[in-house]
Amino acid sequence: MKYKRKKRQKGNHRKIICIAGGCVAALAAVYLGVSFYFGGHYLPNTKINGHDLSGKTEKQAEEMFRGDVDGYELKLTEMNDAVETIAGKDISLTLEDSTGLQKAMKAQNGFLWPAALFKGTEKNVDIGVSYDEQMLQEKIQSLQAVTAEQTQPVSA
Repeated sequence: MKYKRKKRQKGNHRKIICIAGGCVAALAAVYLGVSFYFGGHYLPNTKINGHDLSGKTEKQAEEMFRGDVDGYELKLTEMNDAVETIAGKDISLTLEDSTGLQKAMKAQNGFLWPAALFKGTEKNVDIGVSYDEQMLQEKIQSLQAVTAEQTQPVSA
C-alpha cells in the first residue's frame, strides 16, 4: 500500500501571513495615529501646577489657567475670625505669560504615550500674571484690618 502525501495548500499559508501582516499594520497605524494626536495634546496623567491636563490642547490648558486667574481671591483671616477678601478682578489680575505651558508641551514625547498610561507626570511651571499695583495698595488700605483701631500689645 502506497500512501500519498497530501499537497500543502499554499493558499492557507498566504492567508495566515496576510492576516498577521494586516493586524501588525493596523496596530502600527493606531500607534502612530495616537502618537501624532499627542503631538498637540498633553499626555495621559499629566498634571501641571495641580491641574489635570490629560488630553487637553495648549489652548485649553491656557483657558483653564485664565479661569483660575479670573476667579482668584486672596482671603485674609483676622484675629477675631473675621474674613476679608481681595478679588483678582479688584486689582485687574490678568494672565500674561503662558510660555511655561508651551515648554511643557514641547518637552513631552508623543511616541511615549503607552508609558504615560502607567506613569504620571507632575510639573510646576511659571505662569506670568500682572496686576495693577496702585489698585492693590488702595484695596489693602481699605481693609478692616488696616483701618480699624490697633490693639496695644500685652506682655505674655
